[in-house]
Amino acid sequence: MVRELTERDADTLIAAHIEPHPAHPGITEYRLKVADNGYPVWSVVGSLAPDGSNVETVARDFEISTEAIAAVWAFYGRHKRAIDARLASIRAA
Repeated sequence: MVRELTERDADTLIAAHIEPHPAHPGITEYRLKVADNGYPVWSVVGSLAPDGSNVETVARDFEISTEAIAAVWAFYGRHKRAIDARLASIRAA
């Protein structure tokens, strides 16, 4: 389960784990930092259950920390509409 974060904690996690993709501008192209395997945020979000109940499984499958997932979840909370639209377009293809 993903825990609620203060804005300050969310800022800290996002800064530590998420970066813009250098070759692809746009909020939906942000990714985990290379040290965290560089996965696009949308791909991790798309693998999470709506309530975040499968965090441990996603962390294991992506080989990332649960802290990186918390950063993804915080970033998603701030950019939900854009990321949901990206996921919808991928699923429709």
